[in-house]
Amino acid sequence: MHIPRILLTAATVLALGAAAVSVSAQDTSGNYQNGGIGKEQVDRMDQNMKAYDLRLTFSEGPTNAYITGLQLKIYNAKGEEVFALANAGPLTDVKLPPGHYRVAADFGGVQRSGNVDVQTGKHASLNLHWPTDKN
Repeated sequence: MHIPRILLTAATVLALGAAAVSVSAQDTSGNYQNGGIGKEQVDRMDQNMKAYDLRLTFSEGPTNAYITGLQLKIYNAKGEEVFALANAGPLTDVKLPPGHYRVAADFGGVQRSGNVDVQTGKHASLNLHWPTDKN
């Protein structure tokens, strides 16, 4: 199964209209959903979670505060980029075929990455954390 590369640019955000205001986005092919600002968005994402294989959470600082505005990339076991999203977070759910993936994200010029295995019938999750709060 081929997952198309998806880039959410500023123009795309503007085209999303109301979704851009609420910092929530979902592509029309259903390969991902992104958002999680406020309880309503988190609840909506949780209701749709079964359609996705991987939940990514992005946080920072000693209180694990949610963060947004990340540059996100996901690579398969061969090192090929299979997913990209500008302005990701704080939650991003992605539909991926079973396999081993490396998730890399940039927040404020600082990069974090982690590995995750996606298995058929199971939800995988990964939290990328930046250790200090931004002031």
